Amino acid sequence: MNRKIVISYLMQRILVGIIENDDYVEFLVEQSNYKSIAGNIYKGVIKDVSPALQCAFVDIGLKKFGFLHINEIIDRYSKDEKLQIKQPIEKLLKKNDVVMAQVLKENYDDKGPQLTTKFSIFGRRCIYLPTKKHYGFSKKITDKKKCDDILDYLKTTEFNADGFIIRSAAENASFEEVYDELKKLKSKYFKILETFKNCKQLELIYSPNDVIELLLRDYLNEDTEIYCDSEYYLKILEKRLTNFEKCKLIYSPIKNESGVLNIFSEYQKTLKTKVWLKCGGYIKIEETEALTAIDINTGKNVDSKKCEDTIYATNYQAMIEIARQIRLRNLSGIIIVDVLNMLPIEKINILIDTLKNELAKDKIKNIIYYTLETGILQILRRRIKKSISQILLEDCECCGGSGKSHTIETQIINIEQKIRIALDTQKKKQTFTIYLSKYLFDSFINNNIKDKWEEFYNIKIILLKNENYFKLQYEVIEKN
Repeated sequence: MNRKIVISYLMQRILVGIIENDDYVEFLVEQSNYKSIAGNIYKGVIKDVSPALQCAFVDIGLKKFGFLHINEIIDRYSKDEKLQIKQPIEKLLKKNDVVMAQVLKENYDDKGPQLTTKFSIFGRRCIYLPTKKHYGFSKKITDKKKCDDILDYLKTTEFNADGFIIRSAAENASFEEVYDELKKLKSKYFKILETFKNCKQLELIYSPNDVIELLLRDYLNEDTEIYCDSEYYLKILEKRLTNFEKCKLIYSPIKNESGVLNIFSEYQKTLKTKVWLKCGGYIKIEETEALTAIDINTGKNVDSKKCEDTIYATNYQAMIEIARQIRLRNLSGIIIVDVLNMLPIEKINILIDTLKNELAKDKIKNIIYYTLETGILQILRRRIKKSISQILLEDCECCGGSGKSHTIETQIINIEQKIRIALDTQKKKQTFTIYLSKYLFDSFINNNIKDKWEEFYNIKIILLKNENYFKLQYEVIEKN
């Protein structure tokens, strides 16, 4: 698979785009108002125990209490005998108890993060499961004998009593390499336990969400090309990629408003509801609080003389694009697809197989159901992190929440991006006069953004407040 990675660095945001076969398929983002907490481990305090819901609400230092269900506490494989006994949650946990918990799913909308005490420590080739005895292998490993041989080998080691999952990256690894990584992950877990004993309450103990760590763990291959638009961040990457000497690390300054390899324009496209297909048809994506609805339309696809051929061609391309958009936008939960029907069952099965094959490239598990009578495809995708729109947008105050607008942090990033483009394309040290709404102006002042940008980019910035601007309005004027 031909893979490229584009990294765009701003002071307010790190944006990573994953390109496979010349198409963007995933975005990783870390910005001033958002950093993924999925997989983070915290030292929390039980604030309430609900016998009716059989759950506990845990304060881990975030705005919303975490939700810890009894199914994420009791484990019959646990080495702790107390947790092997099926008991009501009120007998296991009490208010003000101190617990170590890992984020299973991020908070979204008004819901707090979902927590677990069944810990998972991720590596490139393995996942170490310290609290349960479970052996698993990635379905992408096709050599079943290799799986059996790895398992037989690990059963002769100290990991015979531990749990682990072998990832697809281990398919070409030696037994010793798999074993060595599991040892490192186990050592990391013991350090986490030690930190838990000595740290304060409501403290973050461990986070696997550093952008470079994610790249090293899940995305880099020996032949991967990495493009970075920041000399500052390039030096950081060079120090961290010492074990990937064959990867090509390329400095690529911004040349236009689309960004390096169109990363800015492709990222913005994830907010559009309509996505055009090559055949002239299109899909329409609508995210709601409860689910995501995707509608398929023939649009301009009128070339074929047969109605059935037109419908099939549109559906076929739609299946491929829907799978890409699910990964690209990180859509999750319940995804409903209104398929163009009026097709024989044989062709419908081909379409479903096409969708399954494309979604097999996804790192997150998907389950697909199809109802012939309604022509509705239902995709269930595990919710772990927020979608792109949930990161960038918020309910619009002007229309009472029926529409969406950029968050204040997203708009500040847009301003910084505009300055970066001007600096990279014109190659001149400049003075920037920025006219801001009162809302934006106050945010710049309160967060000392002006001074930070002036020092980092070696420029002069003049901030002016315009009381007549609406909430997120701004204008940037460049002076040589």
